[in-house]
Amino acid sequence: MSEELQWRVKKVLTELSTLINAIPLDGKILSDDKKNGTGKSSGKGSLASTGVVWDACDSVIGLKTLGVAGLAMKKAEEYRDLVKDALEELQAWAEEESDDDDDDEDENSGDEDDEKKDPQDIVDDLFGSQSHIPKDDPEKIREKLESSTKRLRLIILMYQAVEKRRLKTLPHLPHPELPTQLKEKSSEDPGIVECLDEVLVRMKKITNLTDDLASAFYDLDSAAIDKLMDETWFTGFATVELLIKNWEGQKDDFTTWAYKFQLAMKKGW
Repeated sequence: MSEELQWRVKKVLTELSTLINAIPLDGKILSDDKKNGTGKSSGKGSLASTGVVWDACDSVIGLKTLGVAGLAMKKAEEYRDLVKDALEELQAWAEEESDDDDDDEDENSGDEDDEKKDPQDIVDDLFGSQSHIPKDDPEKIREKLESSTKRLRLIILMYQAVEKRRLKTLPHLPHPELPTQLKEKSSEDPGIVECLDEVLVRMKKITNLTDDLASAFYDLDSAAIDKLMDETWFTGFATVELLIKNWEGQKDDFTTWAYKFQLAMKKGW
């Protein structure tokens, strides 16, 4: 969470520096070209720079209005949308694979010249060398693809559930740690802020993993697919584990859902 504040403050200072550098040192008034960024002058002009500084300042002020909970929800939504994009791309690729299988059957019933050449070779000649799942699929990539799309849908549901049942119910922050009486016996039990930071870190990690997973499927890299599937599902499992109890340290409806989610993620894992 602190990284977001640091980034926005840095933006203010950077844009302010640009505006200050545009001020003449000889005491003269800026020309219209330098004000508007027109003519032979370089840059966007002092008027535009002033507007950018104001926007950057408003962005910092907006954090107070948004609050920690609002910012956490905003980040979770962004990460969820990235996972959805990866899922949609994988689904589109899976449909193309299915269409290619049908095209192969059509090609096999064509004329003699087509029968002498593998249909995949014809496609590759026309559109370049693009990887396709082999018909015999010795690495069971189609099976892994189906399993991955199902679990990615579950992960998207996890983002939505966390947003509704945990992020929307965050207590007023900053809140350094849970009350002593609600602390677990383990000295590793995190406070609310630390827990929230770790949840968002893991949510972001999932987006990176899903991108890498999609690339591994496109490359038909079975070893990478297996590795990334394990890491992605484990990260989703571990994210929910941090939120099993609510912010008061009690179990609730989300706890029941979280256990079911973890069980579904572990099936066939």
